[in-house]
Amino acid sequence: MNKNTFLFIFCVLSAVSSINAQTTFDWDTPVITVDAAAGTVTQNKNGVKTTFYGVSNEVNASNGEGFGGSTRNVISSSTATFSSSVTFKFSKPVSVTSVLAIDATNFPKDWVFTPIGGSNSPVRASLKTLGGTSVDLNWTDVTEFTITSSLTDGKLGGDIFMLDNLVVRLN
Repeated sequence: MNKNTFLFIFCVLSAVSSINAQTTFDWDTPVITVDAAAGTVTQNKNGVKTTFYGVSNEVNASNGEGFGGSTRNVISSSTATFSSSVTFKFSKPVSVTSVLAIDATNFPKDWVFTPIGGSNSPVRASLKTLGGTSVDLNWTDVTEFTITSSLTDGKLGGDIFMLDNLVVRLN
């Protein structure tokens, strides 16, 4: 095999590898933007801007150790105000692989993840104790998704949504 053929194969494999590469929004690095007035937290990675919408959103540092399987910072709705749902929006359609859902209230609950875009179905995840649950979503062509909690049934009037490690791929 000559040098040019080898170089061509290497370039093609590198391109395919980067197209299928996953990006994890971990709310640690690069820098995130918190807009308390708008109730948003935004992070840009690998050409995708992800914005989390909730009630008085915050990013909670976990003393570098993580919480419930997280990798340090987690994104959450306000711990002072309970909410019935939160939303993630993307700057372009992505495939959403998974997200770490973390229970912060210690009340058993179900979260329903509902995608916008593509031909995807909602996913239900049960959170039973304090700690994290990895939720496999496996959606394609998603521009946003909403998470709704079953705790809107009167127990607390809403929930505290804590999330980390949102894994996406560019379409």
